[in-house]
Amino acid sequence: MCTLCGDPAHVQPGSPEWEERAETLLHEEIAHGSLAWYWLSFVDPEKPKGTRFLGVVILQAKGILDATTTAHRLSINPGGEVLSSPLQFAPPERFRYRLLSREDLTQLNTQDPRFHVDL
Repeated sequence: MCTLCGDPAHVQPGSPEWEERAETLLHEEIAHGSLAWYWLSFVDPEKPKGTRFLGVVILQAKGILDATTTAHRLSINPGGEVLSSPLQFAPPERFRYRLLSREDLTQLNTQDPRFHVDL
């Protein structure tokens, strides 16, 4: 049961139940998922407005949990909260597997307009 909202269907992030469920889902993604490109956007909502953006990572994975775990394993996860989405196309090579800054994203948008991001 979630100690935050009291709903028995929810589990509190970081709890043993949450960790167990995340581990199960990760194994399912790796076993049955298809390799795809993922966009991971990191923010810290506790920081002052205008400084919350921590960066973006674009990498291949078999699912959203696999993508987040891979970013952490490669030490390119800056922390904070993450929003992830699969991509329909591969990014240019120099924008893969590293933490991208606002400046990097501006360059990515210039090089490939499919990656338009409002910063």
